This record gives sequence, C-alpha cells and structure tokens, in this order.
Amino acid sequence: YASKRSDYPPFIAIDYEGGSVYIHQTHELLNLPSNMAIGRSEDKKNIPVLFYLLGLELKKTGINAVFSPSLDVNTEKNNPIINVRAFSDRKEVVEEMGEMVIDGFSSAGIISTLKHFPGHGDTSVDSHLALPVVGHEEKRWIDVELRPFKAAIDSGLEAVMTAHLLAPAFDENLPASVSHRITTGLLRDKLRFDGVVVT
Repeated sequence: YASKRSDYPPFIAIDYEGGSVYIHQTHELLNLPSNMAIGRSEDKKNIPVLFYLLGLELKKTGINAVFSPSLDVNTEKNNPIINVRAFSDRKEVVEEMGEMVIDGFSSAGIISTLKHFPGHGDTSVDSHLALPVVGHEEKRWIDVELRPFKAAIDSGLEAVMTAHLLAPAFDENLPASVSHRITTGLLRDKLRFDGVVVT
C-alpha cells in the first residue's frame, strides 16, 4: 500500500547487531556473535562476507535497512549499555570493522545506520534509564569518538542514529537525540552528512 502512495519505498528497519541486540528465535535470523567478538577476530577476509550473508537473510524477510553498525569506541570498561556491542576500545579497530560491516550489508542491498552519534562508548549510565553526561572537550570527541563516524560518513553512508546523551562540548542543555547543535551544527554542517537522521 505504501509503495502505491509514494514514489519512494518505505524503510523497513531492524536492530540487528548480534550478541544481545536481537532475538533470533523470534525473527528466525542467523545467530551471530557480539560486535566485540567480531572485532577481536580481526578476520578481515570473512567479516564483509558474513554481513553480506546476513543482509541476504534480512532481504528475505522484507527488511531493507538495519540499525547497525554500532561505531561507539568502548573506552569505559564498565559501560552498562554499549560494552560488547562495540567492536573495540580502539578507535582504529572500530573504524575498520564498521567499514567492513557496511560493505557487507551494502553488497546485499541493505541500508546501514551508524550509531550512536556522537559516541556512546564512554558512558557509565544506561541511556534507556537515565541521561548519561559525557564531559569530554571537543578535541577528544574529534580524536576518538567522532573518528569512526567521520570515516563512514565520508564514504557515503545514508543514515545515522543519534545517542540519547548529553555532550556539553557541543550542547550544554539538550541531549544529542534532540539537539539542533549536534544534529545540524555538528553532524550536517561540520561532518557534511546529508542523509537520514533517526533517533
């Protein structure tokens, strides 16, 4: 029905990261390891192939977009919400793994959504329960948290998901999920992202 009413097909999206962030019994999708396990493998040959095959599985169910990869650099070892959902605590590994996941999904015709912008890896609070505050200076954000996002955006990514956290270096009052300074000033103006923003 939606495709008859619009020139554009609807986004049918799913959280499909692996580890704890999907229920394979419900969706009958392949059971995959956590991002951290994938990151530790550093299997550069097979990671794009794995996500290509996962993308084909998603297409069979009618899904055309995925809320993945998580490009958070997990620098807080006690992070209660990201933790093993991150590929690594090293920005270079996160950047590289993110590119491979995106390549795999893209090859299968699946739209990837980067998350959680501007970076949720250094929080000690679960943002589903309270508002984390990440008090880094802007330089630290640029050097660590934003690096994987910038690389993926520069390669032409279509969608970004914002994080529900406070980043006073960019906006002292509003969380990233509703901040004009972050979604427009930082993401669109500074990083030149012109795709879809979701929260």
